Amino acid sequence: MQNEISIFGFEIRALQKMGWPLWLLAIFAFVMLFTVLRRVSSRSQTIETTFRQTFCLTDDEMMESIIEYYMGKHDCCRQDAMRQLLKEVDPDLVRA
Repeated sequence: MQNEISIFGFEIRALQKMGWPLWLLAIFAFVMLFTVLRRVSSRSQTIETTFRQTFCLTDDEMMESIIEYYMGKHDCCRQDAMRQLLKEVDPDLVRA
C-alpha cells in the first residue's frame, strides 16, 4: 500500500503524469487570473477613493443623492456613475 497525497482531491501521482508543460500552463493561468482579479478590485477602489477625495467637503447624504442621480441619468452601476461624474468635473482624474 502506497501513501497517496492529495491536493483538493487530485492525487500527486496523477499530476506528475501530466508533465511539466501542463504545470507551466496551470501556473500561467493562475497568475493571469490573479492579475485580472486584482486589477478589477483595484480599479473600483481607485474610483471610490478618487471620488471621496474630490468631494470631501460634501456630506454623505448629498454624495449618495448625486451618485443615484448619475446612476439614473446614465443608466449604469454605482462605479460607472462615479466615473462619469469625475469625468465631468475633471477628465484628468479618470484614466479610462
